[in-house]
Amino acid sequence: MPPPLEVEPSDGAPATDGSLSDGRRPTDDASTSTDVSSDQAGGAAGAGGAGRAGAAGKGGTAGNGGAAAAAGNGGASGSGGASDSGGVAGNGGGAGKGGAAGNDGGAGSGGAAGSGGAAGSGGASGASGNAGRPVDATGGASGSGTGGMDAGSDAAPPPPSCRDRFPDAIFCDNFEDPQLPLWTVYPPREGGVDGETRRITTGTYRGNGALYSRKDGQGDGTPVYADVLGGRTSGHLYLRTYLYVQSPLPDVIPVGNYAASLLVLGESNAPFGGSSVGLWHDGISLTIHGVWSDEVKKPSYVIPADRWLCFQIDFEIGTAVVPRIRVDGLDLGAVVCPVHMTNTCDTRMPTSYGRLWMGINWSSYDPPTSSAVLYDDVVVSTNDVSCD
Repeated sequence: MPPPLEVEPSDGAPATDGSLSDGRRPTDDASTSTDVSSDQAGGAAGAGGAGRAGAAGKGGTAGNGGAAAAAGNGGASGSGGASDSGGVAGNGGGAGKGGAAGNDGGAGSGGAAGSGGAAGSGGASGASGNAGRPVDATGGASGSGTGGMDAGSDAAPPPPSCRDRFPDAIFCDNFEDPQLPLWTVYPPREGGVDGETRRITTGTYRGNGALYSRKDGQGDGTPVYADVLGGRTSGHLYLRTYLYVQSPLPDVIPVGNYAASLLVLGESNAPFGGSSVGLWHDGISLTIHGVWSDEVKKPSYVIPADRWLCFQIDFEIGTAVVPRIRVDGLDLGAVVCPVHMTNTCDTRMPTSYGRLWMGINWSSYDPPTSSAVLYDDVVVSTNDVSCD
């Protein structure tokens, strides 16, 4: 089960079990679809009308010159008719009567080229929602589009594979695959589902997919996880993701010892300990449930809502470590553990670091309304991963 979020530090004794203290066991028969439903993922972008540009009219064929008159004035040169579908060839002048030989009629002017039909106007495309709320828990479009779409244009191509951009990363995913093949959905707890984590296609940070997680009640959530960290017991871990905290978060979190866990780097096996990022009403934290249990809150920092943020955490796996949390490149200062020892943290796990959890996997409060967080373009590496 997901590493729990303890909101009060322990008394300093080494932790013996990082799992939930009440022993709840999730059911095994539930699953979550990665399809996007219109009532939860927001209205799809409006498709542009495929107006067809009119074909350019063909130029009229040049008129034939008038034949030489036997006598009298030469016939006037014929002029080609103008037409959208091409001018009709002008007729040559007829032969004049009597008198001196007339001059040859000049060649008839070709018909003017017909004007091409105006390009059809594309229908208005729905806005992507990046600047507003990407997804509402109750559905609804994320804004109306105003730009016309060129006739015959295709959808935006997907971004390059994250492996192309981060070939040395331990793990990366930009959620472009509709099936989320790298992830497993954590089964809901007994008693019903009070949230979901799934792929969406509107309001993404980049590309055509992002991860959406919603939590409606207290306790376990329904995050997704991937056993991709390789059973690490040493070395440095860096995680970077793009994060969108949707209002009313964080204001809806009560003041005091209440928080929601947003992502975890932890164990693949029991006791399922981990280092968890916690969101508070007025702060952010790194909660460590490993060889030691310690909660480290960075107070006086309110995470901005309703916009994409570059979120980074990193720490050495060891006994005397100073982790970091950065938001949009801003270093929030050293993370130090008050319980373990002065100015450092013990980030070791009883087993090893093997699993990445994403989505709201735990909350210590019962939200009065749905809470939602979005994730995009996640990378875990042994080297620092910068923001765009």
